[in-house]
Amino acid sequence: MTPMLLLLLLAALYVRPVLPQSLHNEPAPPRLKFSSSPPPLRLQMQDLCSNFRIICDFVSQNCNPKAKTQPWMKNPPSSDEKPKCIESFNLFYQHNKTLTSCIQKLPAESKGKTQALLFLEFYSAWQQQNACKLFHATEAKAATECSGVNVHRPWMQTTWPLYCHEVFTMYNSTRHELDELCDRTPNSEAFWEGYVDYIGSKTCKHYYDMVRDARERGCGEKDKALRGTECREMFQWYVDNKEVVETDCYELKGSKPFYRGFYAWKKQQN
Repeated sequence: MTPMLLLLLLAALYVRPVLPQSLHNEPAPPRLKFSSSPPPLRLQMQDLCSNFRIICDFVSQNCNPKAKTQPWMKNPPSSDEKPKCIESFNLFYQHNKTLTSCIQKLPAESKGKTQALLFLEFYSAWQQQNACKLFHATEAKAATECSGVNVHRPWMQTTWPLYCHEVFTMYNSTRHELDELCDRTPNSEAFWEGYVDYIGSKTCKHYYDMVRDARERGCGEKDKALRGTECREMFQWYVDNKEVVETDCYELKGSKPFYRGFYAWKKQQN
């Protein structure tokens, strides 16, 4: 997601004409305006941070998760009636790195900084109560958008989806805590495949591609493993790079067909 798209998402969150029932008595944040043509990246970031300050202002006044008067924490509505407090926290969870940079740019003693720090305090308390629910929702989306064929997108900030970059950056810093706290889901393996490709070296990226390719080509079948030219080339590459792969790369659940074919091929070589 580009800064411009995130900017539009920030705006969409706070320009809806109707607030949820639980927030009817709360002041509505002001409407946000946009020009028809995208401004330069620097101006996009300025606007994004300006809009995020509006969110911090609203959250600091209305979204204390520890307050007993906040019914949205225990029984949040769903769909379009979902409270703006939860939507704000979800947005920050998904774009933590970008929005944190906005907070870091605020003057130390300013009102905006104070409100932003309150936002972080409320967000932290809310996140602790919703960590696995949040992660599983993110995991499901990233398993589709950031894994499989999508790992072949160029690894450049201008082309790789900002969403995938931020999700994997977040997971990289909290992986051990999340893995210990949260159960695995049907999306976990695809998410893991995208993550290890994201952090992998050039050799590891090639290894992961090769494992996927071997699976698709049926290299786990003995006949193809022994006679398929592409399969044999993959097995030879693995022999040549085995030490690096075993030292630097993670294992994929979907690698079983590759190794089944590899050991059949290796036995023939001996």
